[in-house]
Amino acid sequence: MLDQLEATKMSFRDKLMGSRAIGKFE
Repeated sequence: MLDQLEATKMSFRDKLMGSRAIGKFE
């Protein structure tokens, strides 16, 4: 379940803002 959630979060942030979201979430 965790893997799926994390994968979805990554895909979501990548689609939402792209590389910008990466810096915000990480």
